[in-house]
Order: sequence, then structure tokens, then C-alpha cells
Amino acid sequence: MFALLADVGSTYTKLCAVDLDRATLLGTSAVLTDQENIRRGVDQAWDELQPQLPPGIQFGVRRAASSAAGGLRLVAVGLVPELTGEAARMAALGAGAKVLKVYGHRLLDNDLQEIRRLAPDIILLVGGTDGGDRENLIANAKSLATVKLETAIVIAGNREAAAEAQAILQEASFPCKVAGNVLPRLGRLEVDSARQVIRELFLSRIVLAKGLTELEATLGEVVMPTPAAVLAGLKLYATKWGELIAIDLGGATTDVYSIASGCSLDDTMQSVGLMPPYAHRTVEADLGMRSSAGTAISAATPLLSQLTRAADLPACDWPSFATTASQAEWLPANELEAAQEQLLARACVQQAVNRHVGFVETVATPQGRSYLLRGKDLSSVRQIIGIGGAIKFSRNPGFILAGALQQAGELQLMKPSEASFQCDAAHVLFAAGLLAASYPECALKLLEQTLQLLPGT
Repeated sequence: MFALLADVGSTYTKLCAVDLDRATLLGTSAVLTDQENIRRGVDQAWDELQPQLPPGIQFGVRRAASSAAGGLRLVAVGLVPELTGEAARMAALGAGAKVLKVYGHRLLDNDLQEIRRLAPDIILLVGGTDGGDRENLIANAKSLATVKLETAIVIAGNREAAAEAQAILQEASFPCKVAGNVLPRLGRLEVDSARQVIRELFLSRIVLAKGLTELEATLGEVVMPTPAAVLAGLKLYATKWGELIAIDLGGATTDVYSIASGCSLDDTMQSVGLMPPYAHRTVEADLGMRSSAGTAISAATPLLSQLTRAADLPACDWPSFATTASQAEWLPANELEAAQEQLLARACVQQAVNRHVGFVETVATPQGRSYLLRGKDLSSVRQIIGIGGAIKFSRNPGFILAGALQQAGELQLMKPSEASFQCDAAHVLFAAGLLAASYPECALKLLEQTLQLLPGT
């Protein structure tokens, strides 16, 4: 039995052929995605893959993931931004969506105008714990019902108000589904139901809207967004090898995944706020190696200057570098450009992980100092996985991934102080995620065979 797994991404289209019986990788290919003609990129990837395969091979399994055309674009609307809004954001990110904006409290006219301009694929409407506030959810449903949008809506708020909100939106001709409350009670985060409904809408509506159904004859059904496939592969790997952090360094975004409880082992530390889920993903849209190079450099200018001095490199005109690097097909032309690209990759990783991990606040009280943890404590995680071409093709990928470790001046950030580094050099994490539900043993062996332990770790 052979499987053809595909990832039609916003930057690259990747194919992966697997022998399911022997749990071995037969071949892989990766080409730039042609956003004007997605089929062209798929055909080019197949032309690269075919010579690696046995003659006459027949695929019994064909599955695909996709983040093409900007991926799954979502807006979240909640009651309190720090609670229900944040819970909605966590649910959406875990479902493989790109969160465009989170709105709190009742939607105003200018909010509705902005949502119309953003034109999200899905709106995640939440608000109120079960048995708590219901008026906000109903009011926001009524407001959204007045806007003409080609979007679907997921309701994942107070269960006592969900049915009424659904009726209001369906009356306005919105495709609308109800999921379990993402915050059924204060401090209790439940995102699995909302994640599942978001993925169902992705399959039933978004794949069709983005024109991906025409690829099914070649690639099989698009079964999930690419980030959800990667998350599934990482969760499977962690079942045997323990808690981990993974960084997917892309051209447009840097995604950080943590498969870890995040609970602190320090009993002097008190967790406050919402604890992210065990399998958690964050997306940094301003940190990327190509289309987001300009914003990444703007966000990391002091860090880049520091890294440049430490590497004993000549000062770089980073704005000019950003203009060059932002071209999708650009590659370093000399040793200096390669070194500068590596510094940018390190800066993206360091900043993205800093935003992902929890942090500690020291508060003075009459009883003495208290230490409050907001977010996940990942200081005990001992394995870090790098994903993406900038890591794979770097001459020193360990230097890039070391940005995920705690640096001088970062004592308040709950980052690992040491860890082993691995690289998804064969681009198979997405493929393992596509196989994880039905062929878990094969998918796990595939990862064990292909994830490369980097030298020195």
C-alpha cells in the first residue's frame, strides 16, 4: 500500500510518497506554489517526485493539506478580550486558522465595517460562560446579521444563548454551526469542539471557495489546513518522545508549536489567566523570511544589530536587505548574504518563541514577593524541532534554533535553558499528520526515520 501526501502551501507545494507497509519514505519534492495557477505548481512537484518512485506505482491513499491563498482566515468575536477572546484565538490557531483580529465586548459600526474589509473565511463568535452572560452573544449575532459577508460563522459561547444566536444568523442566510463553549466556566478552557467545527467548515466551504477541489483527482481530498496537519504529526511524535517545541520558519509567518502541559514545577509560582492547551500553536504574521522580511527586520532591529556584532560581521543595511529578501525566489548570492539570512532566521525564531512561552511577573505583597506565571512554563522541555527551508538549508541550523533557548536578559521568559535540536529535513511532519489518525504506527516510524538530530546536540 502506497500513499501520496501533499501540502499545497502559500509559499511551497510539497509532495511526499510513503510505503505504508514498510513505513518508509519513497521520495519527496518541493516547488514554489504558483498562486495564479495552483495546478501548475502541483504538476511541477510531481515531475520532481516521479523519478524517485518505482515504475508503475499505484497510490491506494491520497490526502492533502493546504494553506494556499492565505490559508484559513478567521476573525474572533468575544465578550472579554483577555478571557473569551483569548480562548477563541487559541481554539482558532489550534484548528489551523490565521487569526486576523479579535474583537471584544459588543461590536460597533466601525468594527462591522472593518470585518467587511477583512473578509474572513470564518467568524468565531463566543462570549459568556455557561450560565453567565448571554446578552453579549445575542447582541453580536444581531449586529453580524446586518452585514453582507461571504463567510461562515461558528458559535462557541454560552450554551444557553447559542441556539438563539444561530437562529438569528441563519435567518440572515449565514452558514452557521454551534460548537461547545470555549470557556464553559472561568479558568476552564475547552477548545476541541470548536477546533473540530472550524475544520469541518474548512473542508466543506473553504476548500471549495479556494478552488482546491479540482486537485482531488491528483492529490486526493484536502482533509485539513496545513498547520493542523503539522500539529497532528507533532502530537503523535510526543506520545513516544515526550514534550517538545517546534518552530516552522516560513516565508510569510513563523509558527511556534508546543506539545506540553505548561504547568510549572516550581511550587512558589502561581498560574494566572488562561493556560493554553496541551497542543498549542501561535502564529507571528510579522516574522517571516520572504514576504514578511520587512516587518521581521523592523520588529527585530536591535536584536539583529546585537547578533551582527556577536558574529563579527560588517554592519548590514537591513532595510535594503529586506527589499531583496522579500522576493519569493531570492537566494543568497554570497557568504555574507547567507550569514545575514541566518541572522534574520535566528531573530525570527527568538522573537516568535519569546511571544509563545509564558512569562513570570514578580508582585510585591504584604506577605512578601509573589511570582505569577502567565502562559506556559516550557523551561523543562528538552527537544526542539525546526521546520522550514531557512533552517534545513542553513549551514548552522543549530545556531538558528538556539534562539528558542533562554538568552541573557530573558529570565522572566519560561524558555528551555538547554535542549536537543532536530530538523524536519525531509518535510514529512505534515505527511505524518495526514496519516496519524488512520496509520499512526507508520506515521510515527516515518518521523523517527526522517527527523534529523543536529550535530552537537
